[in-house]
Amino acid sequence: VNRLIKQYHFDQILEIASGYSPRGINIAKDPSIEYVEIDLHNVIEKKKKIVEKLVTQSEVSLEPNLHLEEGNALDMQDLFTATRFFKAKPIAIVNEGLLPYLNLEEKATLGRNIHQLLEHFGGVWITPDISTQTQVALFRDRIIKRAAKLEKITGVDVMKNRFENEEAARLFFESLGFTVEQHSFAEIGNELVSSDQWELSIEQIKEIIGRLSAFVMTTNATS
Repeated sequence: VNRLIKQYHFDQILEIASGYSPRGINIAKDPSIEYVEIDLHNVIEKKKKIVEKLVTQSEVSLEPNLHLEEGNALDMQDLFTATRFFKAKPIAIVNEGLLPYLNLEEKATLGRNIHQLLEHFGGVWITPDISTQTQVALFRDRIIKRAAKLEKITGVDVMKNRFENEEAARLFFESLGFTVEQHSFAEIGNELVSSDQWELSIEQIKEIIGRLSAFVMTTNATS
């Protein structure tokens, strides 16, 4: 996701359901970038406390171009309110980790909301959240174990929310009016540090992650 953000050179970024990711803190070190995070009330309250503590400990500086906003990604008004910091030019909308928690109807609501934002500003939607039933066959034990843990914590059965395959995911987003460009995770194979740590070759790394993709989406009007 970070690589794709840099590749597209956007200086206005909206991260939806940002959670406790440090991405915004890191990217907002560049004063030319306006970075907005939006998540539910309890998450943003905790995030603000984490940032405040890091600032107090001089681990990070308080950047005026980083905005932590409360809101629900399924509420169009919440999203529009969060974009009040942006100028009338293209934006990058990012989410990582949200889609598996949403059923098909909720995914459609999110997609329509993002489509409205991109129609207004122009830009792209970047997400690696393309979880499929095909992946279960590849990483069965790991996925099932993680899904059970998530269901215990959140009450959501993420296994039911998977697309059948990447083609089904692409057709779903196209039906919402997006043009989809797929990027294999293998594109960052040479940039990973874990290959040395785990004594894995680049070929082995690409075999593990090469069948996973991130989607970069534009509206048909701006593609």
